[in-house]
Amino acid sequence: MAGSMLAARPHPFWSILSILLMFVFSGVAVQILPVAAPAIIADWRVAATALAAPVSAVLVGSAIGTVAGGVISDIIGRRPLIAGSILLLGVFMGLTAFATAPMHISLTMLVAGLAMGFFFSPGMALVAELSPVSRRPLAISLTVASLPLGLTLCSLTAATMLPVLGWKMLFLTGAALAVPCFLLFVCFVPESPGFLATKPARAAERERIEALLSLPVAETPSIEHSQASLGKRFAQLFTAAPVTTACLFVLFLTTNMFGNMALSWIPTAISDLGFSLAFSSGSLASWTTVTVLFTPAAGWLMGRLGLNLVCAVALVISGVAMTLMGAYASVEIGQPAISGMMAMSGLGCAGFVTAVYTLAATSFPDRLRASGIGISDAIGRVGGVLGAYFGVQFMAAGGPNGFFYLLGSLMAVSLVFLFVLERANRSAHRKVAALA
Repeated sequence: MAGSMLAARPHPFWSILSILLMFVFSGVAVQILPVAAPAIIADWRVAATALAAPVSAVLVGSAIGTVAGGVISDIIGRRPLIAGSILLLGVFMGLTAFATAPMHISLTMLVAGLAMGFFFSPGMALVAELSPVSRRPLAISLTVASLPLGLTLCSLTAATMLPVLGWKMLFLTGAALAVPCFLLFVCFVPESPGFLATKPARAAERERIEALLSLPVAETPSIEHSQASLGKRFAQLFTAAPVTTACLFVLFLTTNMFGNMALSWIPTAISDLGFSLAFSSGSLASWTTVTVLFTPAAGWLMGRLGLNLVCAVALVISGVAMTLMGAYASVEIGQPAISGMMAMSGLGCAGFVTAVYTLAATSFPDRLRASGIGISDAIGRVGGVLGAYFGVQFMAAGGPNGFFYLLGSLMAVSLVFLFVLERANRSAHRKVAALA
């Protein structure tokens, strides 16, 4: 797909909305296999561990795709890569409906994960690049909230569709969402002005986009920065701020491990406790709904009360919720109590997911900020893969209640490293003040 494919009609509202819908679609793709897992396990009469590889495959693919997508988008542009990836995701999500064995799902979801990874980094960049400076923070916070919105829609749809139409129809319905997402993206989302700044022959196109969207003039990236190897940037991070870098990497690792372990296997854990398929498949709806609603509020609170305080409270809330699940989750306490604890954890998730990215943006040195965020995100995806794969193994060994205790312990570990990071940042600020 060439960079000059159907010209878009940039619009301050529709351009951003089209990208946000793309992230909602990716949220559906992330959640569709976990919510369908109980139905697939019952249909094929296999153990839950048989789906460990398929659930992990989508995360492995997205981790690879995120790294590769950034490189590819720098070569061919963000727009053609994202548009092609939306279609690729839809096709392989639909093919999953025809799987007859876990290996088939592993293959289709691996490619689906690659497609998601391909548009994640370019998509996040486009949101910032196509938003006026004054509205950029709002656009980014809405992007963060779009993914859990997709998770919520998937959970709610699964709760009503799975008992009646089955898991195959759920995958076909999810795949169909690629069509409107693709059409809106192609119609309203232009190429990145930052990418066009590296292409003198397309200067007129860049100027038109900047004028229509009231954007500042894009600067040409420095050759030295764009040609620096990944290994060199990694080494520079540890040289500039070793403690800060290590703590941020651990925070991305543990919080992503928590998130993917929870989103991948909580429906199965709830099912193992004895709840119905309808409730188990939709058990994350209260979690993801609260996350969507409170993510913008968490960003506002960070500006009022401080980033570290909000992040610490959020980690405690999610940790306590999962510990309560470990201690009391059972059919006897009823569905409302389970939904309440899920909502409580979702409230905490709204805070710490936004916080870890903001921490990276404010903790890394200016010249290394982009590289630091990118590498941190890649490490976080490794944690996500580990959580998705080993979560079911822990659940098989310790039961669903032991699984919830494990989730709570991940929040405790994250809290410890947050405190170490805060001390390191305070020490660095004191050194800068002393030299001023």
